[in-house]
Amino acid sequence: MKITRRQLREIIKESLLVEGEMQDIIVNSYEDVEDYNILANYALANDIQGALADPALKPYVEKNEMGWVVDEAGGWFETVGEYEEDGGPSAPEGWDRDAAYQFLNDLEDAAWKEYDKMAKAAIAGDPDQEFLEFLGNQWSSMIEPNDMEGIKWKEYKKYIRLKPPPSISHGVGEINIQKDEINRLYSGALEDFMDFLTTRAGGDAGRRPAYKKSPPPMYD
Repeated sequence: MKITRRQLREIIKESLLVEGEMQDIIVNSYEDVEDYNILANYALANDIQGALADPALKPYVEKNEMGWVVDEAGGWFETVGEYEEDGGPSAPEGWDRDAAYQFLNDLEDAAWKEYDKMAKAAIAGDPDQEFLEFLGNQWSSMIEPNDMEGIKWKEYKKYIRLKPPPSISHGVGEINIQKDEINRLYSGALEDFMDFLTTRAGGDAGRRPAYKKSPPPMYD
């Protein structure tokens, strides 16, 4: 009986779920490639939901880091079966490199949606939801409850200076929020916001770096 490629993928998928065993698709004696091998197994089975729920991969979803792992995995996927003549593992039956790359793209999209759903739920369930959303609007990014300990702040006469948490520091720098703007949220908002920062933020932002003037141009 002839088995189609789609049927073969379903058989492999069922085998992974039932046996819980991973094939050695990506191996390396010098680097830790375990997570990439796990991804390769799920790519072989085309099992996105299994990958999202896998204990080894789930932290990347929760921290919104799946994109980095997927980028690295793509390079390792290229080596599958490449060194068979030198004694390396052969590509498993049913392996399709193009389909595996598409799996990585689909997984990255699915991981983002899962992370976005979890992050919004965490914000909605937080007692300081209004201030988390307020800070998110200031930085044009989501500020989750677990971001707060990474935020540093300092109060000035008319405004509050805040350093971003590590989760968004690659895209946005420090911000200054005018106290008048905070007071417009509701009556007494400034005092509540200061309490919020005091109890949940990561401490003093310190002094600003000294401003250095650019040297004047030099002419011959």
